Amino acid sequence: MKLKDFYNMHKEKIILTSSALGIGILSFLITLLVYNVDSNNAKNNIHAESNDNIIYTQSLSETQKAVTENLIKKLDELKEKKDNNIGIIKTPEVNKNENEEKNNNSEVISTNIIKENVVETIAKNKEISFIVPVEGNIGMDFSDGKLTYSKTLNEWLSHNGIDYIAEVGKDVMASADGIISDIYKDNKYGYTVTIKHDNNYVSKYSGIQENNNLSIGQNVKQGEVIAKIANGFGFEKEEGSHLHFEVIKDDKNIKPDFI
Repeated sequence: MKLKDFYNMHKEKIILTSSALGIGILSFLITLLVYNVDSNNAKNNIHAESNDNIIYTQSLSETQKAVTENLIKKLDELKEKKDNNIGIIKTPEVNKNENEEKNNNSEVISTNIIKENVVETIAKNKEISFIVPVEGNIGMDFSDGKLTYSKTLNEWLSHNGIDYIAEVGKDVMASADGIISDIYKDNKYGYTVTIKHDNNYVSKYSGIQENNNLSIGQNVKQGEVIAKIANGFGFEKEEGSHLHFEVIKDDKNIKPDFI
């Protein structure tokens, strides 16, 4: 292994060891100096016989103090330099910025995922607001599985829709925005148009006149006229002219909440 590679691998340990060794050497020098000076002072004090010797001893004490303070200052500077180097090694600014940037990017990605999930959930649970498709009184109402009497068949049966009594030629409107998914003639209820809506809703309009202007795949808006009332037909012929209207949610007939 090259010396340079060894140094890079153990850079932090080398800095700490060098700093500790330097502090130890300086501490030893201070101790040695103080010891020597104190010894000299002791000798001078023993042999002092005049004021000159006393002045010399005092001057030497001031010199000792100055040297000691200078060495302590050097030790403090070395310690501060060592601490700064350790700080740089432990918390490099570049890594800190990179970590903050990664955290910010992670937060943005997480926020976008949450927003997308919320929007998707709202779309899936979106309830469709329906309007009454034609002006008229209710004849046979939605029975929700209960038996209802049929004048035409002279029997009790379940009624899956709502019958709106209306005059022949009365406008029939799309109850909600959607796409025409089927157009056919039903042997029970007459000419029928089916509209597919969002969130698995379907609406059916039966007992209407044929409209050649409609086509499968055509977009229609809520309130748009899609047909006109025809004469009574099939199972509900005795009920007179009316619109047989059904709403289906997830393949199950329901009675919608109208606005």
